[in-house]
Amino acid sequence: MGPNRYGVIGRQIRSLAGFSHGASIMAAGADGTVWAKAMLAPCLIDPTALLKAKTGDSSAKSKLGFKLT
Repeated sequence: MGPNRYGVIGRQIRSLAGFSHGASIMAAGADGTVWAKAMLAPCLIDPTALLKAKTGDSSAKSKLGFKLT
């Protein structure tokens, strides 16, 4: 289960203290990108696809074990 998304808009990717983020989300947020409204729906629908697009790494993986369909 991922961290609560409440208040995530405007917060830097992978910046939630005390949460064990995966390597791909850490790489996605390494450039300082902050969560924007337009990013949230794609992340909830397919978090792995968002990470692959953001990092350019075709082997990027999400620790979230589901997709909203």
